[in-house]
Amino acid sequence: MNPKANQTLHLLKEKLKNARNLPNKRQEVEKKLEVQIIFPTS
Repeated sequence: MNPKANQTLHLLKEKLKNARNLPNKRQEVEKKLEVQIIFPTS
């Protein structure tokens, strides 16, 4: 696994953790994360 992908995964996990504190936003965030995994924005 290349470092960039590894870093992205770490950021996604952080975002998910934060999203768990806001259940109503979680679904929306997860959708964005799915898109980011398929089409990395960086």
